[in-house]
Amino acid sequence: MFDEALFKNLLNETSSLIKNLEESKDIEMEDRISCNVLALKVLANDIEDEDLKSSVLKKIESIYNTGIYMSDNINNEYQIKGDKETKIREKSKNDKEMANIEIRETDELRNRLETDLLNYSKLLNQKVKNFKTKIDEDTEVLQNTENIFSKNLFGVEDGVSRLRKQVMGGFSPLRMLFLSIFIFLLMYFFIRFF
Repeated sequence: MFDEALFKNLLNETSSLIKNLEESKDIEMEDRISCNVLALKVLANDIEDEDLKSSVLKKIESIYNTGIYMSDNINNEYQIKGDKETKIREKSKNDKEMANIEIRETDELRNRLETDLLNYSKLLNQKVKNFKTKIDEDTEVLQNTENIFSKNLFGVEDGVSRLRKQVMGGFSPLRMLFLSIFIFLLMYFFIRFF
């Protein structure tokens, strides 16, 4: 997804660096501009509208070319008056410098990505450790709750069995059956023979 605010901020920063580069001619600033231009190209690739994307990429190229290298290289190329060999040598030298700068760009970008990945992996590792400790704490709480629940369940079962005994007066239904049969037989013999 295209982040317009980030793109505008990076574009403004790159433009100010280009203006400062014309005054100071610092190599680190050139590298930083190269990286910013590369980042602008990557951000511009996220634009969904193809026409807008191509025009933005062309503008980025023109800013990059006119701002950093075209001003220096064109002046160097056309200030030298002489035959074509000197122009060609100067141009090939600039091409080599461009290749070196591109290699530095990719190395710097790779180093930035590696550093970011390392930082994010450390952060993720820390979050995983925190998550694991929370799960261990939750497991302990669940086990304690289960033990308490089991103890309460056994206590309730004992209480219910004692309550049954108190309500029945200590008699079980089987005892009641035998007692009633005994009383019936006793009454039967008593009425029959007496």
